[in-house]
Amino acid sequence: EPEEPEEQDNEEPQSSAKTTTTTTATTTSSSTKKKQRRASTSKVKDVKLEVSISNPKKVGDGMSSYISYTVNTKTDLESFGVNDIDVEHRYSDFLNLYKNLVNDYPGVIVPPPPPKDAIGAGLTKWKSQEEGVTTTFIERRGKALQRFMERVVAHPVLYKAESVKTFLTTENKIPKPKTSAFANLSQKLSSYVEADEFFAEQSHEVDVLENQLKKLCNVLTVLVARRRELSELTTVFAESFSSLADCEELTSLSDAMHQLADVEAKVAKLHKKQQEKDFYEFAELAFDYVQLMGAIKTCFQQRISAFKSWQSAESTLLKKREHLENVEAKNKVEKIEPAKADVTAAEDNVDSSKSHFEEIAKRLKQELKRFNFIRAKDFRDAMFQYTSEMKLMEEKIAHAWTNFLPIAKGIGQDEL
Repeated sequence: EPEEPEEQDNEEPQSSAKTTTTTTATTTSSSTKKKQRRASTSKVKDVKLEVSISNPKKVGDGMSSYISYTVNTKTDLESFGVNDIDVEHRYSDFLNLYKNLVNDYPGVIVPPPPPKDAIGAGLTKWKSQEEGVTTTFIERRGKALQRFMERVVAHPVLYKAESVKTFLTTENKIPKPKTSAFANLSQKLSSYVEADEFFAEQSHEVDVLENQLKKLCNVLTVLVARRRELSELTTVFAESFSSLADCEELTSLSDAMHQLADVEAKVAKLHKKQQEKDFYEFAELAFDYVQLMGAIKTCFQQRISAFKSWQSAESTLLKKREHLENVEAKNKVEKIEPAKADVTAAEDNVDSSKSHFEEIAKRLKQELKRFNFIRAKDFRDAMFQYTSEMKLMEEKIAHAWTNFLPIAKGIGQDEL
């Protein structure tokens, strides 16, 4: 069992009541729905906040078109003003919500939405509204946006954000933040030498974990592709064998061949279902965590930026003090009071910058503990689910072949 993290303090609530998020994205298998219902249950004290993403639809035509999603919220939070509300949002609104949360809550590991996909989005722009938007790309993005919102409303700090409330209760276009926490990220990280042993160790662990998650993603992508290929080839074999059975004159043999083809068709469907489960329940989980590694690195960068701001404030204070000493030494009476005021302002800036840095560092330590707890639980659940589903699939395959075996043994006993 992973160790549950301590509750976060300051603006964060204590431990947990139910926050449920449901998924209604198009063409979802029943097993996937079960998994999503499990994953969407999290805890925030005395709070009901249910968010579901559904009904993707195309708005407009051509290159100016886009896909909108219905965001349904059910809550008992008085600040929302309503208990049940539907709003429409496009992908860029989700993306800007994420960027605003990153800027407004430095040190908080903000779960990212699915990344931009120019090719997938471009293909949907050329489909007419009559053709619908139930493509693999739209289905995958809808489920990824669902997981994004699940993680946001399950967070003990983020669910209270004003930008989250605005997103869930209005259809206002979410503006981009005026400043960006992502600018020159790699450059700033590479130019900083970590002096804190805890964060130096955490940074190394994140790099190692990110590398292993990327490898797992690649392997799972191949696994899903191979299982899909196996399903398709098994289907082709079943169809070919059934056609051959039509040419067989021996009745018992022909009937048995048709039944074997039926078994192969069932096996093909089982592999196809397992391929979908592997993708949405395991491969997408690994991909989400690769993205979350980037979110953690953004938090590291925010801490570094706060440290540099503090050091810059210290340097400015030193210069202001030197200037004050200089005007006092030269007895420039008219400049002494302004210089003292500059020193006082610089001292306040140092105190504020130091406090901001320490607050981010403290919050990030809490966030990392929470993240590691949730990560361990997510992968434990994923492994159990994968094992259970593989066992069930293999049992169904074995049962199908076991039932067919007596038929195969009895072929043509009276005719051969």
